[in-house]
Amino acid sequence: MKTTIVTLSDSDYIKELSGIIAENKDFEMLPVTGGVENACAEAAVRKADALLFEGTVADAELVKRIFDSFGLSPAIFVAAKGLEMEKLLGEPSCILLEKDSDIRESARFVITNLKILSDRLVNNHRRSLSNYVTRILIGGNIKPSYYGFRLLRDAITYCVENRSFTALGKEVYQEIARRYNTTATAVERNIRTIIDRCWETSPENFCANFFGIPCTSIRQKPTAKEFISTVSERMLLELD
Repeated sequence: MKTTIVTLSDSDYIKELSGIIAENKDFEMLPVTGGVENACAEAAVRKADALLFEGTVADAELVKRIFDSFGLSPAIFVAAKGLEMEKLLGEPSCILLEKDSDIRESARFVITNLKILSDRLVNNHRRSLSNYVTRILIGGNIKPSYYGFRLLRDAITYCVENRSFTALGKEVYQEIARRYNTTATAVERNIRTIIDRCWETSPENFCANFFGIPCTSIRQKPTAKEFISTVSERMLLELD
């Protein structure tokens, strides 16, 4: 997926800078004219990852207020000469570009920062999702002390992240196996063991907690694929 940058292209400097950044095919540049308020509105509508413009401290503060009112926090790159840098310090999403610097260096600076911010957001999202899956499993009486708990948690997290259920026997198990330096067969076996154990302990609670139906509605113990698919689908419905 490309990183989207809205650019306020009233400035020749921003036009040139945008052209250089656009040479990197991972970035999509969306030029806008008409002032910072118009640029902010476009960034909000497009759910852009960043806004790039040339302006003053007052412009930067206005942009911050607008984004705060929308509840959004894209990266803000402000290009200026002699901008009062201290007024932007402490605002991690508001990044100064010195106009006196080499423009290609500035483009590399923008690209590097956006990649760092993107990786950070992905990691934060993955961590939150993993914690959510952990709570669901524990709530269903699948204990973290069980060998294979992390494999099951990561398999469900992977499915929710990638909305991938059909390739469980191949793609998902192989990915989890790669993370834990084991085999896809071992991953599937350990996950199946957890499911077997919880089913045999209390099929009524198992069905109620994870399937939302009485165990009499299920003819036989669910397979690992059926269990992961069902829990993942229910999570997607809740998250959407």
